[in-house]
Amino acid sequence: MMHWTDRRLVSTFVAVFALSWAAVAPAESTLSKAAKANTLVRARQWDEAAALYAQIVKENPFLDAYWRMHATVNYHLGRHEEAINCYEKAIELGGRPADCMYNIACSYSLLEKRDQAFEWLGRAIEAGFLDQGELLRNDSDLDAIRSDPRFNKLTGVMPSSGLTRDQAWRYDLDFFARRMAEVHFDLYRVLSKERFDEAVAELRRDAGNLKDHQIIVRLQRICAMAGDGHTGVRFPHHGENAFHRYPVEYISLGEEMYVFAAAKEHRAIVGGRILRFGKVTPQDAMKAVTPFISLDNSMWVPFMGPHYLSIAEVVDTLILVEDMNRMSLVVETVGGEQLTVYLKSQAFHDRNDFVSVADVADAPAPLWLKTTKEPFWFEHLEDHKLVFFQYNEVQNKPDEPIADFAQRLFEFIDSHPVDYLVIDMRHNGGGDNFLNQPIVHGLIKCEKINRRGRLFVIIGRHTFSAAMNGAVDIERNTHALFVGEPTGSSPNFVGEGKNQILPCSRVVFNPSPVYWQSSTATDQRTWIAPDIVAEPNIEYLRTNLDPAMEAILDYIREQTEEQSASR
Repeated sequence: MMHWTDRRLVSTFVAVFALSWAAVAPAESTLSKAAKANTLVRARQWDEAAALYAQIVKENPFLDAYWRMHATVNYHLGRHEEAINCYEKAIELGGRPADCMYNIACSYSLLEKRDQAFEWLGRAIEAGFLDQGELLRNDSDLDAIRSDPRFNKLTGVMPSSGLTRDQAWRYDLDFFARRMAEVHFDLYRVLSKERFDEAVAELRRDAGNLKDHQIIVRLQRICAMAGDGHTGVRFPHHGENAFHRYPVEYISLGEEMYVFAAAKEHRAIVGGRILRFGKVTPQDAMKAVTPFISLDNSMWVPFMGPHYLSIAEVVDTLILVEDMNRMSLVVETVGGEQLTVYLKSQAFHDRNDFVSVADVADAPAPLWLKTTKEPFWFEHLEDHKLVFFQYNEVQNKPDEPIADFAQRLFEFIDSHPVDYLVIDMRHNGGGDNFLNQPIVHGLIKCEKINRRGRLFVIIGRHTFSAAMNGAVDIERNTHALFVGEPTGSSPNFVGEGKNQILPCSRVVFNPSPVYWQSSTATDQRTWIAPDIVAEPNIEYLRTNLDPAMEAILDYIREQTEEQSASR
């Protein structure tokens, strides 16, 4: 061991050591530089950010995001030639090519190189650029080419003034056909181009003899032909073409349709079986509406069919009523009486105090119908040592992100006498699937619950989109048992949305642009099937029992008895 007695020698050693360390100390990492550069971008300090990104792309030329950001800061600095080079490099690396192509077009426009601007704008649109519409109408970066006749021909978003009603619809239908092919993940995956073109041409011919809302509903039928549950038309709730609804909610159970809820003045029919729906039977009404339903699998028919049949304009297009403003409904009430009521159509934003089947039952409302408007919540059923977690929407709450909720949920399970967890996803129609991760990771780590027979997931016809991604993640990474009905989507599906707006009518439609492979590439299932079948039925609804929870509790009792008998 050395023993330093000369202070000057110690000081000299420290100084030399410091210089030596500086010589071998690691340089600042690329990741640290990228973090600093992003901070500069947020502060709009473009010069400093550009200098830093120039270093970053030299150190790591393989990451498309770095090239995109380098392009962006050069774009803001007006260095458009450099921005174009960076965007082209990002495209080469597969980084959001349509968006990069659009930005290249804007750069060429700002450089007043019109031919190159149109070339890249065309490439962006062909690649499925999603923001065609409002952005192209208002983006000042394209002002240099907007007056060029090629702009209107290429984009189709700037109709000439003075169009007649029929001309405007034909213009919209041409735009619709083009954007469906450009944006959809693979429009001709299950639908031939010839059949699609034929359907659009047929609607184009019929448009002059149809009401506006009938054209919109027919557009939905064409969207349904694409063969996925996300591609569709958003029926307008406001404006000149606003649709209307009847003050009633139906539910399809097996071959029958029932009144699930209705406005207070129609309380007598709640829970009743529908015998006559306008001019037809409910079975014929469901058969008529089925071709208009965009779906991934057949479970979406009993879910969306009753919803569509509560919309006056859909019912009118299907010719199910004489007068869409006043629809007759013949119902066999819970008491066995046959009752005819007349439902008046109303605006979607008109509020009603609905009475549901749960409200008219003699027993308290079951857990699954207790708080369906909350994105997520849980309750401890102490008698069963069970936590019931209802997951209704894959979205953060304003006051609690899903990540915080997941931490709270699993901390509760760890610190309380909980042997079972039930995740109820039957109301969950989706949201942001990237938010599922904290739930899935929490389940994987929770050894107390992540065992066969301890973890249950209730699924159903409404388990869809981001909820479907979550269900697949749970299926692949945990020992969960699934209970209820098949899901409303398939493990791998065409999903996501970027709404397009028809130029003249302003009707919104979504050609679904993304394929989500949440499961394995070879997974061809149409749904996640339940391990324990527990379908909803009218007797359970009328008595406020939950068939899924009853099935789970029966399974737990059965397993407990078997374990006791084997000891």
